[in-house]
Amino acid sequence: MLVDIENMDRDDLMKYCYDLEARIEALTTADLGHEFTKILLLVKNDGFHPQVACLINYLISGKLKSHESILAAISKQHVDDVSLRPAGTSCVVPVIVCRARKFLKKYDAEITNVIGRGYIIRPKSIAKIKTLLETPLNGRRCDG
Repeated sequence: MLVDIENMDRDDLMKYCYDLEARIEALTTADLGHEFTKILLLVKNDGFHPQVACLINYLISGKLKSHESILAAISKQHVDDVSLRPAGTSCVVPVIVCRARKFLKKYDAEITNVIGRGYIIRPKSIAKIKTLLETPLNGRRCDG
């Protein structure tokens, strides 16, 4: 998608820069390593969409993540489901967050919304998720 920044007004340019910054952050901080494989296995076993695993993996750092950076992080992975593709809508992140909350609720962990700033997984919930990743799944460890 080509963007003509020369003809943008100040507000549109600021929005574009903020979105670009969020995408760069998502691309440089998302870690899809061994821990992601474990999260993905658990999420898929419970019947949730793989983007739930992407979101949990992205937030497990315990840092506050903006709506835009979350959208960029979950959009670059697992966009097979047409209903979840970010077609310019702002509801993709809240839908995935809702699904992730349903998944995490079973394990007494949660995602917190910091109004106007983004989402975060607090240290108490991170500890529960990390413990979950170490427990056996159907008689096996979650070694992906």
